[in-house]
Order: sequence, then structure tokens, then C-alpha cells
Amino acid sequence: MLLKSVSKRLSDAIRKTDTVARMGGDEFLIIIPAISAIDYIETVAKKIIKELLCRFYNIIYIDIC
Repeated sequence: MLLKSVSKRLSDAIRKTDTVARMGGDEFLIIIPAISAIDYIETVAKKIIKELLCRFYNIIYIDIC
């Protein structure tokens, strides 16, 4: 159930054209084709951190939350 939740949150943080894949165990891979700007990677990373840290651990004192 936890891995399904992580997968959903990762999928919610990316575009429809990007791909989330579970490699094994608790390892996930995100494939982001056709990056138009390097800033998109930073945006995705922040969304992922926000989705995982802020939601799972209810952290509210980090700048991105």
C-alpha cells in the first residue's frame, strides 16, 4: 500500500508525457523526455519532495511545503 501511494504521488508530480517506473523494492525511476528547459528538472524535484516529505511526514516548516 505504501509503494502504491508513493507511485501515485510521483505520478502526480510529473507531466503526462513523463514516466514513473518501479525498478524493484522501493526504487523508482522517472523518465523525463523532451526537456525544454533545465529548470523543469528543479521544478519536478521540488514537487516530488513536497509530495513525499510534506504529505507523508506532515512537515510544514520546510520552505517548499
